Amino acid sequence: MNFGLRLKLSIMMVLQYAVWGAWAVPLASYMSGPLGFDGASVGWVYSTTAIAAIISPFFIGMVADRYFSTERCLGVFHLIGALFLYLASKTGSGEVTYLFSIMLLYSLCYMPTIALTNSLSFRNMSKPDQQFPGVRVFGTIGWILIGWVIGFKLFGLEEISAQPLLMASGLSVALGIFCFFLPHTPPMETASDVLGILTKPLGMLKDKAFAIFVVVSFLISIVLAFYYQHGEPFPPCHRGSQPAGASDHRPADGNDPAAIPALVHLPPRHPLDHHDRHGGLVYPLSDFSTGSVWPVALIGLPLHGVCFDFFFVTSQIYVDEESPDDIRASAQGFLALVTLGLGMFIGNLLAGSTVDSATVDGVINWTKVWLVPFGGAFLSVVLFLIFFREPVRKNNRKHDLCC
Repeated sequence: MNFGLRLKLSIMMVLQYAVWGAWAVPLASYMSGPLGFDGASVGWVYSTTAIAAIISPFFIGMVADRYFSTERCLGVFHLIGALFLYLASKTGSGEVTYLFSIMLLYSLCYMPTIALTNSLSFRNMSKPDQQFPGVRVFGTIGWILIGWVIGFKLFGLEEISAQPLLMASGLSVALGIFCFFLPHTPPMETASDVLGILTKPLGMLKDKAFAIFVVVSFLISIVLAFYYQHGEPFPPCHRGSQPAGASDHRPADGNDPAAIPALVHLPPRHPLDHHDRHGGLVYPLSDFSTGSVWPVALIGLPLHGVCFDFFFVTSQIYVDEESPDDIRASAQGFLALVTLGLGMFIGNLLAGSTVDSATVDGVINWTKVWLVPFGGAFLSVVLFLIFFREPVRKNNRKHDLCC
């Protein structure tokens, strides 16, 4: 892969996750503050990404795999998404239904692009298992940078306002335009019929290893929902009486740029299941280490970064290697449906009910709260270690657009 291609893919990843990170953390404070939303309303607005991840992947997979080039799909969806983000910034006090509707429409545009950026990257790499981590790390860098901008209150963001939504809208416009300059990635000439595109990702579940991988990914996504929903209100992630905010969560994200490139330097013959074990084993440790004081949280947060990288990035590589050439985008969409869709949706509901059940007289028993994701992570590791056996490939699949 030449430098020019690597640069384009890296910029794509920076902008892809900067757009999401610009609104994902500060939106909750904006809704519960100036907009006056209650907790349930905030939760439903955040659930729009999970709902979109459930609805959209197979449709966009059919479109990207069969009819349109991937880079054009990305450009159109990000430009339309920018409009919805701008409309979201115009939400008035108490307009829950309006914001929910707008964010759902936006999420239907954005969530498919996660799978499509992965698919585009894989199809333009000669050795995705070695090259993808070095490109994907720039997505984390984009998330971190925009988090610092908002967390440190730069560029006039001293007060809680709709500015993060406007910033995300502007970034989405920039990304939408940039996508049209990405490498041309046409639909597969051997694309399946529509029914095949819908059924083949499900057909992959006949493989025992792939089925176990899907189950474990689903469980880990439920665990991840606890971190995203309760990471900010968790007392150790506060400084004094103030919420941690975007910048105080950087111990977790700041560890990612070091962890993702480390994937490339693992032994070449190191089985993919070992890579995933690294992430899976650390997940229960990260939940268990999230104790009652800030220094202990400093242990748990960086561990979360390692978890996310080793498990989810290698999972994306694994799906790309296991899926037939004509349904790569659909297969990545299926992974997004299971993790960002079903897993995160159920995880968000479970996380909310867990906090309610662990609250007595207005005081949350955080030990009981974190024992739930700890148990889920531990179960996923046990299932993975016992049942997952990656088949030995005689020949690595050759990708159609190699550089």
